[in-house]
Amino acid sequence: MKKLYTSLLVFTLAACEIPESGVPTPILEPIKSFSVSEIPACRTGYTKGSPKKSPTPDAFLVTLFEFVKSTCANDILYGVNAETRDAFSYLSKELGVSKDSQRDYRCAAMFELVRASGAFESDYRWQQGRDKSASNFDFYTMESAFLVTLFEFVKSTCTNDTLYGVNSEARDAFTYLSGELDVSKESSRPYRCAAMFELVRASGAFESDYRWQQGRDKSASNYDFYTMESGLFQTSPNSHYYAHKGYGRWAYLDALVAKHGVGIVRQGSPENEKWNKLMKDETKKHVIIEHHVFMLRHNYKHYGPIIDKANRVGVNLNKQCIAEVLKLL
Repeated sequence: MKKLYTSLLVFTLAACEIPESGVPTPILEPIKSFSVSEIPACRTGYTKGSPKKSPTPDAFLVTLFEFVKSTCANDILYGVNAETRDAFSYLSKELGVSKDSQRDYRCAAMFELVRASGAFESDYRWQQGRDKSASNFDFYTMESAFLVTLFEFVKSTCTNDTLYGVNSEARDAFTYLSGELDVSKESSRPYRCAAMFELVRASGAFESDYRWQQGRDKSASNYDFYTMESGLFQTSPNSHYYAHKGYGRWAYLDALVAKHGVGIVRQGSPENEKWNKLMKDETKKHVIIEHHVFMLRHNYKHYGPIIDKANRVGVNLNKQCIAEVLKLL
């Protein structure tokens, strides 16, 4: 599948005409064998998420080199063409490539162009979600499916005191957003459940546009699995921090993920990667929502968009939505 992605990108960059023969031109001198250690200049590069140089994953370089080496004879991808939108023409100066360049050089130039574009577009994340600054996707369909799942979860867990009951947590989102949600300690249980429905809906929309497999936040610089955000609610393993400090109800989180094969998550633990995969597993949607609801009730400060209620999630909360859900509960 990775080879398919790379091939599509190279074709788009080249935008070549198909040769009449339809047969690729053979390479006269094949590229030599490859070792990542031989290309140190390719192992660092600027990324969209950070103005500093970040390491290029060796695994990506290996996959990319294997692809370029195996397809270098392909005229459509690397041959000379008359396309006005050919990246080789547009970036001829930056790449040092021209119509007179040897095939091997053109393949090497494409390697560097794909490496750099992969860094900028996604920090080499194969499962990167859509660009949240764009609007080119079927939001209505995504939202409808999410709301059905969310309602099923809230309705089936509404009796859970840990998630919806009154508590004295200083970081309870119900307290922090009491005005926006019109919720208080005197609110009925069904109302509190409806209010949570609306809070989870708004935070899910803001964090990922309801993308269960959303990748890390590219504006952040945290690349390790312990602090890296994952999934629809952009949560990280370090959300379990207080569970390891012996704070009462926090053992709830460890028990929740343990049911699905994830052990104790700590800095440097191999369990962190398992945790990230769990939070992007579309077959475990109720687990993902339950984790998020617990965090909202016990440490909303884990989420920047919740903290900034004046500009982000807070201003998008809709009391009419709460009223509609309440009728159904």
